[in-house]
Amino acid sequence: MLVGKNGPGKIALCLMLSLFLGFGSLIVPGTANAVTGENEVTLALSSSTAEIGDEITASGIADPDTWVSIKVVDETGNIVFYDAVKSEDSGAYSCTFRVPISSGILTVVAGYGTNVATGDLTVTTDVTTDVTLELSSYGAKVGDVITTSGTAGPDTWISIKVVDETGNIVFYDAVKSKAGGDYSCEFRVPQVSPGTLTVVAGYGTNVASKPLVISEGGDVTLESIMITKPATKLVYIKGDSLDISGLEVTGHYSNGTSRVETITTANVSDFDSSKPGRQLLTITINGKTATYEVTITKPIEAKKDQTITIEDDPVTITVPVEASGAKIDVADKKESLPLIAVRAATDVGKVEMAIPEGTKISKAPADWNGKIQLPVKLDKPNVPKDELKDIDESDICVISVGAKDSDGNDIVLEFDQAVRLLIPGQKDRTAAYVRNGKLIKITRSLAQDKQAFANDNNNIPKGEEAALDVGNDKVIWTKHFTEFLTYKSKETTPDKPGTGGGGGGGGAFFGGTAIKADQGGKLSGHGATVEIPGKAFEKDFRVKIEKATNAAGLPMPQGGKLASEVVDITKNEKGDFTKPITITMTFDKSKVDDKAEIGLYWYDSSSKTWNLLDNIEVDMDKATVSGETTHFTKFAVIAVTFVEEVPPTPPVVVLTDITGHWAEASIKALVDKGAIAGYPDHTFQPNRTITRAEFAKVLVKAFELEAKDGKVFEDTASHWAKDDIATANAHGIIKGYSDQKFGPNDLITREQVAVMVTRAAKLTASDQAPVFTDSAKISDWAKEAVVSAAEAGIINGYPDGSFQP
Repeated sequence: MLVGKNGPGKIALCLMLSLFLGFGSLIVPGTANAVTGENEVTLALSSSTAEIGDEITASGIADPDTWVSIKVVDETGNIVFYDAVKSEDSGAYSCTFRVPISSGILTVVAGYGTNVATGDLTVTTDVTTDVTLELSSYGAKVGDVITTSGTAGPDTWISIKVVDETGNIVFYDAVKSKAGGDYSCEFRVPQVSPGTLTVVAGYGTNVASKPLVISEGGDVTLESIMITKPATKLVYIKGDSLDISGLEVTGHYSNGTSRVETITTANVSDFDSSKPGRQLLTITINGKTATYEVTITKPIEAKKDQTITIEDDPVTITVPVEASGAKIDVADKKESLPLIAVRAATDVGKVEMAIPEGTKISKAPADWNGKIQLPVKLDKPNVPKDELKDIDESDICVISVGAKDSDGNDIVLEFDQAVRLLIPGQKDRTAAYVRNGKLIKITRSLAQDKQAFANDNNNIPKGEEAALDVGNDKVIWTKHFTEFLTYKSKETTPDKPGTGGGGGGGGAFFGGTAIKADQGGKLSGHGATVEIPGKAFEKDFRVKIEKATNAAGLPMPQGGKLASEVVDITKNEKGDFTKPITITMTFDKSKVDDKAEIGLYWYDSSSKTWNLLDNIEVDMDKATVSGETTHFTKFAVIAVTFVEEVPPTPPVVVLTDITGHWAEASIKALVDKGAIAGYPDHTFQPNRTITRAEFAKVLVKAFELEAKDGKVFEDTASHWAKDDIATANAHGIIKGYSDQKFGPNDLITREQVAVMVTRAAKLTASDQAPVFTDSAKISDWAKEAVVSAAEAGIINGYPDGSFQP
């Protein structure tokens, strides 16, 4: 018994009874219309002649608010383009399509049901403009150089892809063809397993492909290895186990290829965490080595008011909450400190500080006693009340580190290397420090959270600092010690609401974060992060991120609702950016349902509309969405729920030449199903044959197969039924004559139909012999399928007992 979505056997049986004795080529309909109204469909083409690749607009009048099918049929009856558009209230419709690879006269058909209009389109370009592809060799080993060459349109960019047997792209490049259309591109066979690669060249649907057989590589050897990404953990406490998380090692081979190697801790030697000091670890893969350095630190737990003398060994100091007043004494190590890592427990989490090995205290008072207070959290900064007038004091975090004199004043200490201070949970807050009773905002942003980058005086000048967000934390890289703090500003009304691109001139205090034009920068606030590349603006400027006022009064797109705050991002200089800047915003997952589409939008105050940013990327796990823009204004994450249109009721299709035909009932059933339709003249031509591509289309429609990415053959890459053939292939229903050829325009045979239908209906294979008088003519590969279909009552054969495979 056959089981389909419409009940046992209904779909498959209708298909088979209508197809096994052969019927005509099919014109597959698109979205159906409710009824045929009173307007006769008209059709006009923007040109009656065109070359391959030209755009043609089909337009005319139909019934109002009605779906109009647009089909382009070649001289052999094959559909080479299909689309459907909805007419306007006036009945006007239009559809633009690009002329596919074809020749001769194409027939353009527009309409629905029996209400159709046609027009002729003469293609003047010869089909020899198809992309061609040749390989310098069709067999190779890993590391061999292969040249792809061929012809295409003149001065056209050609994509070259090499795809492995699992569908992964293992090489990609693009070259521009010459004025005469010639192109060529070399690639080296990457490190892949023996098998067959597919080389694809072309653009759009105009592509060519060739197989490249890869054999065993012979004497390919590993020549060297290199660390391409460092391990995440480079500082250990005495007794820790080795952790190679994040470590990436790339192997380079004698044939010129490379790959990321698989490594475990077994590949790493010389690790010994039993004694403090620096260690050089060795990675070994097939006799080749690479090294990297780690530091083993001596663990120390600080006690209240304790002074810990720093000696030669690197240390990791743990500071419990109750150990306030703990200090380190570096008097004997001012010229070169060992690595000092500090982990101080506070009510906001673990504050971390790291002084790198070899750091010199470059500036200190002559009478300084060499003691440095370890990080401690204060209730408020030591500044006059007036300094806090713009700060939300209920949401402030102050970390004091450094030295004070006998009167409690800061002692200025500066270092020749940057010290890293991490304050947990302070992402998106403003960072600042205290000097001489003044609160100074940290405006410099750092592009990389790396020691070498922070040490560079071009990134952080001597005695200065920078801040950035790392995960959910705030990291401050500083070359001086004092009180550091993070905070949120009080909600204030901007001086110039709605300035969009931002301010300029004036003389009024703007505030915000300073950005160097040549370096760019990154800043965060109110759930938004702005990343500005270097040389994106002509001069230095300042940027502010503020919560937008009167956001509740802004109009929303149809079906849209806010999933984040609305932020107003402004700068103090007029003009757009010359490079795209990236904006990332967090959103509330609880405001997003399964039917909603998340996007990052900018507000156009002149048209009062929200517009989607370019290059949108959504990370549902992190609840963030990013996009690109070249100007500032209001931004927000908006979830838009699109209302699904109820499919219109299909029209009654009247076919004039099936009355009394033996397959009339089955044909009507398939028409009602939407799997087939008739020709523009309202005939069905039931006794004509059907091609392999047309049958694939009918199978996909009749069995309601889910669209999947399957095999695209050389001769289906630009075929109108490419997607249906690929879907049927992915479902295991159809195969090609070979890996490259499917034969979409070949007439289908009855034994091919039997095999495809048996697979689609998932019939159990039969081990019985065929009972037809011409069974000897049935191919061995089709015999089980023919018997299974016959046993299911799908095939009855011809009156003379033959099957005629």
